[in-house]
Amino acid sequence: MKYREILRVADRDVGDTAGLETCATVGQHALTSAATRQGKSAGDWRNPFIVGVPITDPADFFGREREISFCLARLRGMQSVSITGERRIGKSSLLHYLTATALDRLGPDYRPAYVDLLSAVAHTLPGLLGEILHQLRVTRPAATLVEFEQRLNELHDQALRPLVALDELEMFVRLPNEFSHDFCEALRALASNHRLALLTASRATLREMHDQGALVSPLYNIMGARKLGLFSEDEARDFVAARRPGGRFTPAQVAEILQRSACHPQHLQVFLLPCGAGQPRTPERLARGLEGSRGRKRRPCSRQGSRDPPAHERLPPLGGVAVSISCSSGHRALAGRWRETKRVTRG
Repeated sequence: MKYREILRVADRDVGDTAGLETCATVGQHALTSAATRQGKSAGDWRNPFIVGVPITDPADFFGREREISFCLARLRGMQSVSITGERRIGKSSLLHYLTATALDRLGPDYRPAYVDLLSAVAHTLPGLLGEILHQLRVTRPAATLVEFEQRLNELHDQALRPLVALDELEMFVRLPNEFSHDFCEALRALASNHRLALLTASRATLREMHDQGALVSPLYNIMGARKLGLFSEDEARDFVAARRPGGRFTPAQVAEILQRSACHPQHLQVFLLPCGAGQPRTPERLARGLEGSRGRKRRPCSRQGSRDPPAHERLPPLGGVAVSISCSSGHRALAGRWRETKRVTRG
């Protein structure tokens, strides 16, 4: 499958969740195929571009310096933060980054915990409290808010500072009986008394969630709000133009990728995914298709079966592994998976 096909599909449906996952799946298939032909496992190869899941390794995180500075400035004073933004804009990745780097960037007295509220263990109050305490390395359990407050007071007496990240806060809308007004008042009291600092992520603001039925009004005026938007043009340009093994994009190619992606972090990952997934061309040759085929009618792929790509396409991709992928078979596989997922998701 050629890079231009990824771009064509991304241009058409880059906002579709199933489509993003399809691109990730196709890229992983190419990665596995490349490693297999070299007699190695797919685990030996690592794609630096990530699609469809949060970024959990701080080394893969890019940009967001202003948002990071805002969060760290508040968390140093044990002040809470609410991160909002559209789906797949990078909220979960930012929470992972902040909790993973808290000890280095805030100090050894911080105890970070990250909880995905979509997890079944977090769908009940005892389950959520238990998971938070487990990640804070507290061995004594707490099934009630009173016991939870006692455990946090014990940490405070040890000069430890719990940092609790709650992702997918919209679950408070779905489960108002579990996460009641009393629960939110208890969180407010603990945060106000510097027993913990909250770091939350949600699509809606706290006030919007309150209007939808979540009992979060006690948290309104203790949370510093930050909306996560698109990459700035400088951030997006630096991300695309970063030096990586295998080659670099030209300034003109970078500009076109920025225009196509609209500087959306997830869309940039979709466009760049093939560069790290064992595709048949280096980044420079892959990106050359952006210019070389512009305004040119594409010759349709043969339906009579796959063909071997010409020698000039069998060049080392990122990671230095030569991979040959048939245009016809790759394109049909992608198109077939894409049609199937869109039928399922759109009913």
